[in-house]
Amino acid sequence: MKSLAYLLFLVEAVVCTIYYVESAPTAPYLCTQSQPCRLQDLPTTFSTSDSVIFVPATTGSSSTFSSATKTLVKPSVTVSAGLTFSAFTLNVAGASTLTCTGTTNFQSGSTLATANVVTISVDGCNFDNSQLVGQGANTITFKNAAVSGMSSSKKIQLQGTTVIVDTVTFSSGSTSVPALYLLPSSTGSQFGLNSISMTDVTTTGSTPLVLMQSISNRDFSATVQSPTFTRCVSGGALVEMRISYAGSPPTFNCDGDMESFTVVNGSVAQGLFYFNNGHNTATMSAIVAVLAATGVNYGNGSPFLINANPGIVGVNGWQQNSNAICGGSNEANIITCTGTQANGNMLLNGDTDGPTSVSGCGSTTLVNMGTNC
Repeated sequence: MKSLAYLLFLVEAVVCTIYYVESAPTAPYLCTQSQPCRLQDLPTTFSTSDSVIFVPATTGSSSTFSSATKTLVKPSVTVSAGLTFSAFTLNVAGASTLTCTGTTNFQSGSTLATANVVTISVDGCNFDNSQLVGQGANTITFKNAAVSGMSSSKKIQLQGTTVIVDTVTFSSGSTSVPALYLLPSSTGSQFGLNSISMTDVTTTGSTPLVLMQSISNRDFSATVQSPTFTRCVSGGALVEMRISYAGSPPTFNCDGDMESFTVVNGSVAQGLFYFNNGHNTATMSAIVAVLAATGVNYGNGSPFLINANPGIVGVNGWQQNSNAICGGSNEANIITCTGTQANGNMLLNGDTDGPTSVSGCGSTTLVNMGTNC
């Protein structure tokens, strides 16, 4: 009998409760799949085995959650297809999963934010003048999405051990922060960006469009494949890798593999790429290959900017002999290095119809550019 009682206790302990929520259901508000409840009908406390599922109109007539803020601590959260969040902030913390699938639209200044959610999967959910902020995750996947009409400080900011951004389009708008901002976890990170596109996106101040930044001396390894930038205006670079100073840790490294970039028109204040290492115990390394940039205004700057102040930066642009910097304007040098001269070096191969001069770089910098533009 004692064994049976203990078994029943264990069964009860792992029972999870699933709560279904609709924006404007009809009574009774039972939080069940056939009879969803309102946000205010949810309990105030949850366990990590609980789930909250947002569903479109089931008993009511509206699939729009609007003008509210809801914070859910511990339950896993699913945002179903067919929903709209308008001027709505949804915060999820301490959960196992957050899932947003299918065509769901966040609009009119909405925010989907997470803190210490283990796995985040956002697939097909769109953000119009709205933002996605994921912090402290193990795995984040953001794909098949449209981000449009950014304003003020709207952004896509993702921090996780593994971060995948795949087939995401950014269009229009102006933001004072990076449009796409990737941060490493406490154990370091792998960033994978594939087939992202940005069209008519502007960042103000000295802000890059895409920023991958080491914080608290955390390393990261980034792979960026086949992005497209069209008519974008950046107060910084199109893509910046940044290591900021923070104490004196053991030596660490951040590296990037940048391949198959297409850049058409637009303007940049700090280059197509800015490799920015401000830490004395850090090394930054990168590969740039199969770059095609045409018609970019460089603002009296350079396509490639290296800051080795004081950390070491080494960039290999010699791969595949196919980097093309063509039809640009206001281009002072092809590479400019600042900081400790010996610490900033780049190899560059390909073609250009602009300058091939170098400023402030180390002795191992080598430019071999043809004129096949």
